[in-house]
Amino acid sequence: MPTDPKKSIFNTGPASRGTLLRFLLSFAWKYRAGCIRVLFLQFCLLALGLLGLGLMGTGVDYIRYAAAGQRSEDRDQRAEIRDQK
Repeated sequence: MPTDPKKSIFNTGPASRGTLLRFLLSFAWKYRAGCIRVLFLQFCLLALGLLGLGLMGTGVDYIRYAAAGQRSEDRDQRAEIRDQK
């Protein structure tokens, strides 16, 4: 089934921005379910990434808190030993 080369989108020469934008919007509209799915999945990836980053920060804060508490307990024990001598 030969196609008319004059009607092919690949042989039209340089296209204007408006023509390209209309083509891309019509393409996206034709596959709108897939486009919406991809946008939704991208949003989910972004949300999970930010959630992971936030949880990592919370974990680092907890480790710093636990380490600081342990250091102060060690100082207290050393001070008690020094006072007993």
